[in-house]
Amino acid sequence: MFWKKRDPAWEKGIRQLKSYKRVNGDANVPIMYVCADGFRLGSWLHGQKRIGKRLAPDRLKALKECGVELN
Repeated sequence: MFWKKRDPAWEKGIRQLKSYKRVNGDANVPIMYVCADGFRLGSWLHGQKRIGKRLAPDRLKALKECGVELN
């Protein structure tokens, strides 16, 4: 049986992104954006975009569902 390793930083990032989109109507997070709890969502998202299509398929799908455009 194959077990996926949990990644709390990824899970927090995607949760924060979904919350940001719900409030702002889009996923266009400024790179310097910091959430109320101190999570650096802008930096996190920028890092995900830099990795781009090398991300795992489930992560790509989650980002695209949030409206994130990857190169």
